[in-house]
Amino acid sequence: MPRAMLKTFAEAVMSAQASLQCGAGYGERSEERENSRNGYRHRRWDTRVGTIDLAVPKLRSGVYSPEFLLTPRRRAEQALVAVICQAYVEGVSTRR
Repeated sequence: MPRAMLKTFAEAVMSAQASLQCGAGYGERSEERENSRNGYRHRRWDTRVGTIDLAVPKLRSGVYSPEFLLTPRRRAEQALVAVICQAYVEGVSTRR
């Protein structure tokens, strides 16, 4: 349930961001339109609730890449997990 909610929310945010970048909504005709969508690409997103398969919008020209799918954040979370595992192996007490 949390995974499905997170997937729906993330895809709605990405759709809104892509619409802003294009200058018009999906399938909408507008004089301000600068770009248009060209389908989706599927990406895996590793979160604390598990791995989520997201449909990331593609644009005809230019690149749309959502900020929360970037690698540095994933590396930071992996580093935190590594520190916790190392503390467990070394027997560090919770008071320290």
